[in-house]
Amino acid sequence: MGDTAYELFRDEQAAAGSSSHTSSHDSSTKPKSGDVNLLYDSDDPALDAAIYLFDADRNNRLYHHPKPGPQRDAYILLHRTWFSRIDLCMGLIFLLLVIFEKPAVVAAPKAVLLCIEAVLLLWQCYVVYLSAKRFGSLHNYLTLDKVGLMGRTQLAVLFLATLDWLLYAAIPKYRRVLRLFRPFFILRMNNVSGVRRVLRQIAGSVKPVLEMLVLLMIQVAAFSIAGLFLFGDQADTAYFNTLNTSFVSMFITMTTSNFPDVMMTAYNHSRFACLFFILYLCVGLYFFQTLTLAVVYQSFTTQGQAKFKRLFYLKREALQIAYTIMTRGKDGLGMDDFAALMKHYRPEMQRKHVLLVFKSLDSAGSSRLSLRDFLGLPEALVLWWRKDSSSSNTGAGAPPGNAYEAPTLTDKMRAAVESRWYEALLLCVIVASLIFLLVEALRFSPDRVTSVSYPQLFFTCFFVFDVCAKLFLLRPKMYFADPWNYVDCFLTAVSAMSDLVLIGSSLGHRLAAVRPLRAFRLLKVRARYRDLMIAVVHILPHLIRFGAALMLVYYVFSIVGMAWFYNTVSHCTAECGPEYVPGSYYQLNSFDDIFFSYVTLFELMVVNNWYNTMDGHVFMTSEVARGFFMIFYLVTVLVVLNVVIAFVVEAMQSAMSVLQLRHDTGVLDLCPGLTRSVRVTAAELRACDAGNFASLSS
Repeated sequence: MGDTAYELFRDEQAAAGSSSHTSSHDSSTKPKSGDVNLLYDSDDPALDAAIYLFDADRNNRLYHHPKPGPQRDAYILLHRTWFSRIDLCMGLIFLLLVIFEKPAVVAAPKAVLLCIEAVLLLWQCYVVYLSAKRFGSLHNYLTLDKVGLMGRTQLAVLFLATLDWLLYAAIPKYRRVLRLFRPFFILRMNNVSGVRRVLRQIAGSVKPVLEMLVLLMIQVAAFSIAGLFLFGDQADTAYFNTLNTSFVSMFITMTTSNFPDVMMTAYNHSRFACLFFILYLCVGLYFFQTLTLAVVYQSFTTQGQAKFKRLFYLKREALQIAYTIMTRGKDGLGMDDFAALMKHYRPEMQRKHVLLVFKSLDSAGSSRLSLRDFLGLPEALVLWWRKDSSSSNTGAGAPPGNAYEAPTLTDKMRAAVESRWYEALLLCVIVASLIFLLVEALRFSPDRVTSVSYPQLFFTCFFVFDVCAKLFLLRPKMYFADPWNYVDCFLTAVSAMSDLVLIGSSLGHRLAAVRPLRAFRLLKVRARYRDLMIAVVHILPHLIRFGAALMLVYYVFSIVGMAWFYNTVSHCTAECGPEYVPGSYYQLNSFDDIFFSYVTLFELMVVNNWYNTMDGHVFMTSEVARGFFMIFYLVTVLVVLNVVIAFVVEAMQSAMSVLQLRHDTGVLDLCPGLTRSVRVTAAELRACDAGNFASLSS
């Protein structure tokens, strides 16, 4: 049997990052592994080496390495996949209890809730016990560098959660404001390290934003006082009667929510009054808030660069330590030791994958990895592999006869669905379906009976055929390699469901509302739109983390809002303001349960007419309530959303630069020089399948 050739490809982001940061390492910047006390178990050095690598991946300090014995056992248990999943489920249940607790979306007996929460608190106590055991003692867990802060915070939050549980059990009308600390039980987990990193970046941006907010508040206060003296004597204005109303009016004007209403009365008295408001908005809205975004972006990029450098050196140090442990008394790292290390470090990796990674690192071809080779492990682990079909099989087991094989029917059909003619036909059908949908919309009437027409049924059948044919001919892995195909598959499935399963029903009529989204399929024609879609898919996982972080911020404000405003604004009448007259439904913008709270907070974050919601809650409680809404605006709009914008700008610049490099060089595999071939012999494959890695080290 001949040799088998494999091609190697790097992950786009990892390749771009590594190529720009690994070329300038010298002895002056090399981390000193001697600063770490090397603790390892001579019976299983691979496990100790894997723990060092694992801690570096989690950005943990390397000098807190667990000693063999109880510390090691607790560490392994805390990082078991099944344990982490149970821990995550417990944390999510802790958060979701708010759905059933008063004020509840779905009411549940108080005794049942108390029992469930008691079990969850006991689980958190068990996690604290394991964490203390992992570091040797509770004293170490509370006092060690960096770990001590996490330990003290975890213990304090657990105490407050227990106190909240006791007060809830003892006091019938207790409003559980201490539930706002529950998100910590999620954030401490390894599973959500990405969300924790996002919140850390947001917290790191608070200091420069606060400095800008001081300038912004000075400007608001200065213009509030000026507005009081300029327009306070006008009897027909309600925006500048007192200093308090003047400040609130100018703060709302900064969000543009009450503009130009706030200006019209003064504008009616004097045309020159508009200059006051124009100057205010130009300075506060277009200058200071834009400057705030620039400051957040600069802080975000600085944090990102510092974090990358810190993680890079931490991983490099961990690799040096792991290599030292694995090669004591040996000349280099052999394949058997490397496989043992990967068994602990990456247990999900297949044997063939381990072999390919090892051979890609073995630059000298000596079946032994030097330290320089081993330092490339993080880059090699983000590679993906495929069999090189272009390599010639000319070994002893090569098939006789002519190498040319006539294309089969499947090959011809695959070429047909990938041809430009079929793509043009598909686009024509999409345009025709959209035109037909537009005609149907123009003829729409609420009294008209909904039914499926023959043209509509034809379009649905054509799209179902297109998806099924491509899935069969291209195989699911290749089909879904194109992000646009996810959208096609989803829209086709929903359209088929609405037309074929729910014909004539109201639900089918509503499901048909997704058909206009097929217009986005036309964007694939332009290369620019295709690149944008690839970039969006690339940064989507990171955006999900930002969304999760924002939901946790919502959770904290929702708990405070339900404790403060429960059963208040939902009883508002016209006395609360003209927006609360019967039929306006502004009473729904309340904090009567977690669902209403999330919707209300989202409306506040959108900013439009947010002051109407604030005024209703202030009328039903006190003027102090304005602080809650103003703080929410400053936190979400000026801090969180600006950090999200900074991330999107930075990530899109990075992704688009890689895509532009692909277009400029004509190399589809991201960058020149990032494609290599690794040749594996038949004997190596047989030894790999049998798990006999020792024979590969000789």
